[in-house]
Amino acid sequence: MLKDFTKEKFDVIIQAGQSNAEGYGFGSTNSPFENDGRVWALNANDTISLAAETVAVNSPRTDFSLSFAREYLKSGRLKEGRKLLIIRAAVGGTGFLDGHWGPEDDLRLKMHDMIKTALTLNAENRLVALLWHQGEQDAVQNASFETHYGHLMTLVNDVRTAFSAPSLLYCRRFR
Repeated sequence: MLKDFTKEKFDVIIQAGQSNAEGYGFGSTNSPFENDGRVWALNANDTISLAAETVAVNSPRTDFSLSFAREYLKSGRLKEGRKLLIIRAAVGGTGFLDGHWGPEDDLRLKMHDMIKTALTLNAENRLVALLWHQGEQDAVQNASFETHYGHLMTLVNDVRTAFSAPSLLYCRRFR
């Protein structure tokens, strides 16, 4: 039987950027994320599944959104009766300068659509964080830190404004 997600109240985390944000980053998997019925993922194909580590070439890959989710749960931020929903909007090999994450670019628009999907599932769903891991593609195109950071802050402020989430936290990681 299919699960009715309209009855769930989610704190929504956006996971965006390039391949390292997709779960192909480096890091210890000595303590992989254990499936938790409170942590779900909205995938790029608009399906929702239990959040889990990705596996490539028979090896688990560190996924920083799951590390964030673990800390979010451990810190007591997830209130009783709520769950976490990670929006998996990251796509490998992409950046701001190559025309993927700018204001009218394909991945930004797709991310907006995914956020709308997550928020319209239940009127009590709320955006809580945007996790960003990207920079390599822009570095290859010789973007300065200031240029990249300016694009990133534009993206964060765009999400805050478009979805009435002025206190949206953001976490960035540059490679």
